[in-house]
Amino acid sequence: MGLIARKLHSAYWMARYWAMDKYATPCRRAVLVAALVVLSVQAVALWQAAPVAIAPGAPRGAWVQVVIQIALLVISAYIAYASRPKPQVPDPVSGQAPETKDGKALKELFGTVWVDDSAIVGWANGTPEPIRKKGGKK
Repeated sequence: MGLIARKLHSAYWMARYWAMDKYATPCRRAVLVAALVVLSVQAVALWQAAPVAIAPGAPRGAWVQVVIQIALLVISAYIAYASRPKPQVPDPVSGQAPETKDGKALKELFGTVWVDDSAIVGWANGTPEPIRKKGGKK
C-alpha cells in the first residue's frame, strides 16, 4: 500500500470512528452533519468564486466575501464548541492512612536485604507549606 493509499485509509477509518463510535449519540451525529454541511458550503463558495474574473475598474466587492467567510467561521466555531466533550469533574478522594499495630518492634536493618513484612511507623497527611523565600538578592 502506497503513502497516499495509507493516508486515505487512515482518514477513512478516522471518519468512521468519529461518525460511528465516538459520536454515536443523535445530538453529536447531528452536529457532525451540520459541520459537514458548513464545510460543503464553504467548498462550493470557494469553487464558485475562484474562476470569476473581475473586470478592470469595477469595484471588487471583497467585503461581501469577507462577511460570508466570517459568518461561516462563527458558525464553525459554534459547531466546534457544541460538539466538544464535556469534562467530568473528578470526585475528591480522601487519603487512606494505613493502620499500624501498637507494640510492634521495629527492625534494624543494615545493608541490602529483602523485607517481607514492612512496618509503617508514621503517617502524615502531607499538607504542603508554601515556600516563602526571597530571591536571594540583597
